[in-house]
Amino acid sequence: PELCVSGKSCKTDVTSTGGGSSDTTLTSSGKKSSKLPAILGGTIPAFFIFWIIVGVAIVLHQQRKRAAIASMTAGQTGGANTGNGGPQAMADNGQMGGKLGQVAMNEFRVNMEQQVSNEISELIHEQVQDNDNRGIRNN
Repeated sequence: PELCVSGKSCKTDVTSTGGGSSDTTLTSSGKKSSKLPAILGGTIPAFFIFWIIVGVAIVLHQQRKRAAIASMTAGQTGGANTGNGGPQAMADNGQMGGKLGQVAMNEFRVNMEQQVSNEISELIHEQVQDNDNRGIRNN
């Protein structure tokens, strides 16, 4: 190699042997620079991001699949494994069973109160009519 002398360029031509292209180039100061860190710095994160996206897609697909199966089996009757409020579901979710029982008791109480108030008003109405009829007979 020739040394830099005044009036001549310090840039040297490098020919690659073996017919392939090289990942290294010479800079103006004569040091070799490699493109390998830049290539690895771009491809490795891209590789991991790709597989993270694939993993998230698989998880979301499985969740949607489970939700679709659960909604299809929600209308079935019988069996403890149906997940539609059968014995197993009530055992797993005691609050749901408790709330259903509370709603049923409230409905029963309201119906009883309405029946009792209707019967009382009918009895009062009958007594008023009887008293009116007696008052007419006594006069």
